[in-house]
Amino acid sequence: MAPNFRINDYRSKDGIHLKLYRDFDGSSAHELLNLFKDKSDDTLKIYIHTDGLQHLDPFGIYTFFKILNGHADRIVFTGKKAIKFDLSSDHWSL
Repeated sequence: MAPNFRINDYRSKDGIHLKLYRDFDGSSAHELLNLFKDKSDDTLKIYIHTDGLQHLDPFGIYTFFKILNGHADRIVFTGKKAIKFDLSSDHWSL
């Protein structure tokens, strides 16, 4: 587990909700993906709430989507930092 990263998760009738806290980097991306794989097998949508994030490393975001490998259509980002997870955005660059 990344020392400055935490995920709280819960299920609702429409999917699984993952609340992210603190810093998101490459290690955090792997942790989030592992949780995604463990919890999302029968879930229609995965809601990733970004309001608890403080620092987002562009490499972490890139890593997340690279490993996700085509399943991004099931994910809905919410919160103030959701736009940072848009790979087509010019808000970050490698």
